[in-house]
Amino acid sequence: MKPGQWLRRLFGRLRWIHAAPLLAVLTLTAWAFASPVGAAPDDDYHLVSTWCALGGSDACAPVDDPAMRKVSTAFEASRCYALESGMSAACQEDVGLALNGATQETNRGNFQNKYPDVFYGTMRMFAGNDLVRSAIVMRLVNLALFVGLATALAALMPASRRQTLLWGWLVTLVPLGIFLIPSNNPSSWAITGVGTAFLALLGWFESHGRRRWALGALYVVGIIMAAGARSDAAIYAAGATLVASLVTADRQREWLLRSILPIAGLAVIALLFATTSQADLGTQGFTGAVSTGGTGGVDGATAEANGGL
Repeated sequence: MKPGQWLRRLFGRLRWIHAAPLLAVLTLTAWAFASPVGAAPDDDYHLVSTWCALGGSDACAPVDDPAMRKVSTAFEASRCYALESGMSAACQEDVGLALNGATQETNRGNFQNKYPDVFYGTMRMFAGNDLVRSAIVMRLVNLALFVGLATALAALMPASRRQTLLWGWLVTLVPLGIFLIPSNNPSSWAITGVGTAFLALLGWFESHGRRRWALGALYVVGIIMAAGARSDAAIYAAGATLVASLVTADRQREWLLRSILPIAGLAVIALLFATTSQADLGTQGFTGAVSTGGTGGVDGATAEANGGL
């Protein structure tokens, strides 16, 4: 076959849906670069928690009080435009976001295990000496995880479920999800993880052979992402597990054997949920009533208002 004929045959088989991953990457990348550092809810809290994860960094050092850390003032400075409708993020250039500058003590961080450590620990690997560059890299990693998992699900799930995947993500992501997924907020993983767990478990019950095992692996990835990011997301992941199991339930022996995976998944979710010192975050997070602390950051009222995200 001539090269020209091969290319024509290849492009002849392509449909618009095959461009969806590329379009998703372009859309989410645009949000990742368009949103300044500190744009997402409680970004100063989550960024501090990232740099302080896994034993801390040059920008985060322990102090005598275990509930406090000495961190760079750049984290608080990134919020210079918060609650100021007439001010843009250009103020960051004036205050400076250098991590090697002045420091302050703060309790605005995940120093008492209010959140699980999985998200912060993973993002810590991308936390360098440049706050802006590191934040952008983390956003790109998070959007790549979402697009990669969604693409894998589309390739592995039964054809009858691909419409569920497509429309499920489109309806639920617009508009807030598109902003949160390419962000430094653990809600990024909460959204990606819960959706992935639900869809993958559906595929686990309805597929056969290698596809089924691959979907089972994606389900495990989904629940770890969700429950490892937020305590309330652990509850959502458990709910997604139960719903997917009930939707596909029957009394056949094969279904009973396959149900071992979601049972094990619920145990993993419960374990991750129990790692936080505030398990009640799982219920209070629905209303956004959990405070992330206020010393050294935005005021306590703002922190409480944003605490649900």
